[in-house]
Amino acid sequence: MPPWARPIRIPESIEVTHADPAFAIANECGTWRLPFRLAKDVPAGAVLKLQVCGGRNNKGNFPGAQTANPNGDGYLSARLDDGATLSLAPDTHPGTYVITVPAGGLRKGQTLTVVLGDCAGGGKGIKACPDRLLNKFFVLYALAQQQAEGKTPQWAGGDVWAAGTAERIVAACTMHVLGGATDHLRVFAPATTRLGAPVTLLIRPEDVLGNLSHQAPGPIELSLGGAPLRATTEQVLDSTCVRAGVALSTEGVHRVTVRDTASGREALSNPTVCSETASPAYWGMIHGHTEMSDGTGTLEQYFHQLRNEVGLDFGATGDHDHLWETSDEYWQTTCAAVKRWHAPREFVTFLGYEWAKWRKNGDGDRNVYYLDDDQPMYRSDDTEHPTPPDLFKALRRNRARAIVIPHHTGHGGNFCDWKDHSPEHERLVEIFQVRGSYECSKEDGNPVPETAATPAPYPDGTVQRALALGWRVGFTSGGDDHNGHWGTEVRFAWGYKQGLMSVEAGALTREAVFEALYQRRVVATTGARMLLSFSLDGKPFGAELSLRDSPALASCRRLAVEFHGTAALARLDIIRNNRVVHSIPGAGETDMRATWDDTAPLDSIWLPAAPFCAHPFAFYYVRVIQTDGEVGWASPVWIDPWRGAVGTPPAPPQP
Repeated sequence: MPPWARPIRIPESIEVTHADPAFAIANECGTWRLPFRLAKDVPAGAVLKLQVCGGRNNKGNFPGAQTANPNGDGYLSARLDDGATLSLAPDTHPGTYVITVPAGGLRKGQTLTVVLGDCAGGGKGIKACPDRLLNKFFVLYALAQQQAEGKTPQWAGGDVWAAGTAERIVAACTMHVLGGATDHLRVFAPATTRLGAPVTLLIRPEDVLGNLSHQAPGPIELSLGGAPLRATTEQVLDSTCVRAGVALSTEGVHRVTVRDTASGREALSNPTVCSETASPAYWGMIHGHTEMSDGTGTLEQYFHQLRNEVGLDFGATGDHDHLWETSDEYWQTTCAAVKRWHAPREFVTFLGYEWAKWRKNGDGDRNVYYLDDDQPMYRSDDTEHPTPPDLFKALRRNRARAIVIPHHTGHGGNFCDWKDHSPEHERLVEIFQVRGSYECSKEDGNPVPETAATPAPYPDGTVQRALALGWRVGFTSGGDDHNGHWGTEVRFAWGYKQGLMSVEAGALTREAVFEALYQRRVVATTGARMLLSFSLDGKPFGAELSLRDSPALASCRRLAVEFHGTAALARLDIIRNNRVVHSIPGAGETDMRATWDDTAPLDSIWLPAAPFCAHPFAFYYVRVIQTDGEVGWASPVWIDPWRGAVGTPPAPPQP
């Protein structure tokens, strides 16, 4: 059983009890007793409500919950410790139910027990939520009158348990929703390794939905190309995952096979390049939400999962900046967690947050990431820093070493129109997340576009439009997950997984990874840990080249591409100035090295000067598509007539 943690949204004055039984299995039926111990009197005439789920902070719907038919599935009942039965009725808020308060009211210290999936009438219980959720909470809250609710902006999508609302809570109960029986294994290997050096692989058992299974694997065997690998194994603390330690004795691109000898299940790792000369690469996730804003799970669970249950090398916080939801105290808690989890050369953390208000005026959502600890949160609230220029000005004034990354730029809910830009901070853009990719429109060749019909995507919010306007941004992929699946391969309602990103960095340190992000040495994927790299005339992706410095670029530009997939290659596209100029179809290979010479005269391909580039320019980037539909993008390389008019933005200011 995973350890318990008090949900941060529940006031300290409220006793938090545990369900009986204390856990559920995701997506399976059962019956649970929720013993609520009242921390306050509830007077007669008050409105008492049970929140099973809902608002911005309480995830985990139990589908099929109903109060009308005691003989049916999903029935909810409520009774007091003296046996008195209380009636429930659906509230106007989904997932919330009104409980009738007795004529004499309710007293502090009384126990009110709610039964989820009451089977007394012959029903078969209720189905638990499909997501693995630790410390899933249920609350009782009381109102003096029905119309007292609703203190958050209409666009927020639901009430928030925070200062000004949490005092309504009179009791709380928690349970763990655990993953189901093991359906398959996943194996995560480092992107790059050194010959003979210790290598740690992470073995993750998952249920049919992709949740971490509650069942640990049996004895593990590893092999490489059919030959056994000597390995040491240990179970991850507070998890069912297993670490396996090996050493690779030959250089090359390797995929390790893992076999659970008890069940016979096998899994193949992502590719790892074993080489003494390859540029080190690291996998990361920097965009997820927790209980600190409108997600679920603690920051401890967030970083534990990124490091110990999906085997990533770096991660960052990314919760919202709304003061009415994420208080200054919560921000200090976030700063402390980032410092606590940072372990140079083992797991790197960054302090970050999401600057966002759904004003739908083109400002969009932008995530801020700091190199240094204990930095301020410059909020997007109307009285603080409500516009992107306000944010950029505050970062400059504080001499903050920060990167700002726009995300879901073409999402109709809150889009980016690219009118405001800080080249010194906005070095990257999130090209993919759970809603899909905003590279370009489907008609222009986007292989994984957002598919939501409402709100309709914003057509000018594509990354290609930003590039055409002169933005010099590399590509990241993120999660924007709010349900605790950070870094996993669970598919969401939009049909996509979370994105992942890899960086080519000199070392697994905060400074080196930040420098790689700043220099755009970043590859974005739709979640697959494929390896992709390219250079233009020997300069790495993310670079800016000058015709004055390299006159040969005028007549020929050689692109060298390297790909190592998690599935076979379907197509590799070389994209110049937002148009595919060369494609290489796959022929069943999972590894490819290719070169292509662009012999079009440079004078014939220049893009004209743009709002954020005062002279002609050109750029190239690479996109790969695997046969399983997974996609990867390597950040662009730019060519200028001369260096200096735009050139490389200044390095982050030193303290």
